[in-house]
Amino acid sequence: MIQLPAEFAYRPMASWVGQRFVFLPRPQASLAGTYEDFVGTVVCRRYAGRVGDAIGFVKVKKYAPVKVVEVLPGWDEEKPARFVLETAAGERGFLDVNLSGTNVPKELRHLYRFEHRFLPADPRLTHGWPPRVWAAIENNQVLAGMTAEQVRLSWGEPNQVNGDEWSYDGGVLRFRQGVLVAVK
Repeated sequence: MIQLPAEFAYRPMASWVGQRFVFLPRPQASLAGTYEDFVGTVVCRRYAGRVGDAIGFVKVKKYAPVKVVEVLPGWDEEKPARFVLETAAGERGFLDVNLSGTNVPKELRHLYRFEHRFLPADPRLTHGWPPRVWAAIENNQVLAGMTAEQVRLSWGEPNQVNGDEWSYDGGVLRFRQGVLVAVK
């Protein structure tokens, strides 16, 4: 087994936030290309040898509106499309999704679905639910009395549905006539 020097030790991506890096020079033939920077704008010729900040994470409040700036190929076969997004404050980030499942292996088609990541309209405008229900949804919580639609907005699609019971990693929910009555 090859032992890497400490300066090349594995560092999880989350630890890169706030760090500074030097863009390494590339061979002359590839100077017109880009570094793999998610949006393809960091041109080697312009940045080689310079110091830059690491890409950070953009935290967006659940169901806050975002603008789609660009759609690019994704990096994973289960998420073949990358949506570059912009918040109302002008912060940019990206989300990789599975648009249709047609080019995704059958066993992965249910993951990262576009319709499970984006809504075409602000749900607050289409649903006049009480503030306590919206607070629970934004905080990924469920409350007795929530409808199945409210639970889906809060926790997403269940891993398994067995009659009136929905199974999630966080527990099993029991419904009666489409209304949440118990959390196990």
